[in-house]
Amino acid sequence: MRDLIRELNRLRPLFSRAEKLRYVWLLALMIGGALLDVVGIGAVPAFVATLAVPDKVLAFPVVGDGLQALGITTSRELVLWGAAFLMTAFVVKNGYLIGVYYLMVRTVEYHRVRMADRLFTAYMRAPYTFILQRNSAELLRNVNEETKEIITGVINPLLSLVMASLMTLFTAALIVVATPWTGVLGIVLIGGASALFFRLVRERLQRYGVTAKAERKESIQAIHQGLGAFADARVAGREQHFTRAYRQSLKTFARVTRLRQVIAKAAPHLLETIAVAGILGIAIVLVLTGTEPMVLVPMLALFGTAVVRLRQSIGQIVGSLSQIQYSVAAIPNVVDDLQALEPAIVRADREARKAPPLSFDRCISVEELTYTYPNADVPALREVSLEIRKGEAVAFVGSTGSGKSTLVNVILGLLEPQQGQVCVDGVPIRRNLRGWLDRVGYIPQHIYLVDDTLRRNIALGVPDGQIDDEQVWQAVRAAQLQEFVRGLSDGLDTMVGERGVRLSGDSGSASGWRGPSMATPRCWSWTRRRPRWTTGPRAW
Repeated sequence: MRDLIRELNRLRPLFSRAEKLRYVWLLALMIGGALLDVVGIGAVPAFVATLAVPDKVLAFPVVGDGLQALGITTSRELVLWGAAFLMTAFVVKNGYLIGVYYLMVRTVEYHRVRMADRLFTAYMRAPYTFILQRNSAELLRNVNEETKEIITGVINPLLSLVMASLMTLFTAALIVVATPWTGVLGIVLIGGASALFFRLVRERLQRYGVTAKAERKESIQAIHQGLGAFADARVAGREQHFTRAYRQSLKTFARVTRLRQVIAKAAPHLLETIAVAGILGIAIVLVLTGTEPMVLVPMLALFGTAVVRLRQSIGQIVGSLSQIQYSVAAIPNVVDDLQALEPAIVRADREARKAPPLSFDRCISVEELTYTYPNADVPALREVSLEIRKGEAVAFVGSTGSGKSTLVNVILGLLEPQQGQVCVDGVPIRRNLRGWLDRVGYIPQHIYLVDDTLRRNIALGVPDGQIDDEQVWQAVRAAQLQEFVRGLSDGLDTMVGERGVRLSGDSGSASGWRGPSMATPRCWSWTRRRPRWTTGPRAW
């Protein structure tokens, strides 16, 4: 339990002060709901008493005087007004609780959207080395699945746990006040069975949660890789490699999910059996001790109603704890990444606002630059120095692994060297990295095409209202594809398909000829492998 509380405490930095106050307000509403629930429980035996012994109710000192003041003097009037009060109490109580549940769902869904948005924004603004070291399936899982798991599997059950605990506390207090010894016996019986059940399944649920988290990543990765390598897998006849990996991951995930659901469904039935046995046992004890039947009926009505409510609320407590124990494994993935990335993003934004404008009138200089990839033993670049004057076209030529792409990425500012610096007109680009990137046009070695129109691919990320078609055509002409585009029936509105599958050959090059923010770049950078030819088939 201590480990569970420690993991839940890690969620606190994810919520602002205003959001925490919103949950405090929800807590106050839950307390009101629990009090109304107790009123509803107490109203049931009161109404049963009006049916069983109406004369005694009317003759009761304080109650009888109050009823006479209201004009209720006969048994018939007492039953009718009692039924009206009972119905009103349940309508008010249930209407209030529905409103509270609506506010709970609205609050947690708002935070689910906000948490997923924060995490995706952090990934999109993360250092390039962070993305290089992480698996895309893992990042996709964190954004789409783990944020949802935190909300639906941790926060939501946590609120339900608080609500159920309040109802259990107030109901238990009502039972103890009305029937001290029998009430304490029933609470100990049901509460002890619930605690024992949760203790038995707690560690197993935690293991299931860790397994489910791993399999969510594996299944996404299998789909991502299978569809990404579709043509290669089809030609080589290796489709079963990906389908087998996905099937195995899906089976493992289904197994642990099935076991978790069985545990969750078994708890209420176990508690119901214990509750019914408790009610029958107490009734037998009361009869054997000589309690009059007319007194026994309202007492059993109160105890039965309360025990049924306790069974429901304690079952909800056990179910919520089980769900939290299962889903808590998702917390580190989201919290660790947000805490690692967001402070750096805030600092970068603050520094960018203070950074002076960056000009490019003379040259780009690389000074004693050394770069080593994380977890690598040998530097990819070692003490590289060069100068590129404005207007020059320079090519970096070398064998595979010689550091060509790494050097380009350092000059772009995607990678930060451990030693040396890149300067533009004598000013280090790190002083105003955003200003430098706004002056760079970049054509990557592997052009990524989104499933959208040719126009939106060329102007990637630019809102439709800000796209300048003249600059789009300028990029098309620069790629020497103007005749090809004009030959398309829909021209720039042609859908290119995912990864450009509807375009032929190098026609996707125009989409990769992207300028920064649709402005004319002062510097262009692109990477391309030298072609290789072989005289025979490839062998593995």
